[in-house]
Amino acid sequence: MTGWLLDDLAASRRRRRAAAAVPVIRGRRRMAGGPRSRPDDGQGTVRPGPRRADPHPGALTPGDATTLAQFTDATTASGSIATDTLAAPTGVAATGGASIALSWTSTVDAYASGYQLLRSATDGGGHAVAPTITPATTAATTDAPGTGTWYYLMRSVYQSWLSVPTAQGSATVSASVTSALAACTTTAADTSGAGDNDGYQNSSARACGTGSCGTGATPAATKDRHRFRGFAHGVPGTATTIEGIAVRVDLGTNNNGGNTNICAQLSWNGGTTWTTISPWP
Repeated sequence: MTGWLLDDLAASRRRRRAAAAVPVIRGRRRMAGGPRSRPDDGQGTVRPGPRRADPHPGALTPGDATTLAQFTDATTASGSIATDTLAAPTGVAATGGASIALSWTSTVDAYASGYQLLRSATDGGGHAVAPTITPATTAATTDAPGTGTWYYLMRSVYQSWLSVPTAQGSATVSASVTSALAACTTTAADTSGAGDNDGYQNSSARACGTGSCGTGATPAATKDRHRFRGFAHGVPGTATTIEGIAVRVDLGTNNNGGNTNICAQLSWNGGTTWTTISPWP
């Protein structure tokens, strides 16, 4: 910091008093340092002149000198500013079906608060913000935008700061198609570990009783089992994913007492592997 200061008024008064005390010859005031006047009496006697009163004590006059002082602040401060680039997530992948499953690798910046998910129905442009995903450790989400092909970008978020967008990913939501129920064309008794091992042909009463049908994919050994196959199902050409299979059983009993159990399992490889038992009711 640098400043300039005027000398104080007391110093100005002292200069004026000193000027008034300068000796004079023949009633004239002689300025200090000026030419010497001839002595008044011829013998070198110098008479002091009268002192004049200051008409304006403390006031600056045009003849007053001005003293300036310069002050410099020697205190200095130093610091530094760090910069960073908010990193976007990487490896964005989208998988279609009834909805779209998205996954990615989280941003490397731990201070990020989450992500913007941007969606468009147009390849390469027109993306609008879909949900904001938090926290930043999240690495997957599901989006259900409706039927069609959708294009996605993602950005990391920290307060009002956004990263650059990721590379684009895309997936398709297919229209749901439900086929009609189809009757089986072939049946056979399950002949191993299934009640009397002859299916329902001879001991249909085994379809009735108490207890569960089994545990997991393993049927109970006390229950008869019968296999039904050859269902005339066809997967529509527009379908890309099988979302589920419904089984209907038209069942009649000759006993209205006790409990009736009927359970179903499905196999997709000719009976080598079965799903978990699904009981009814």
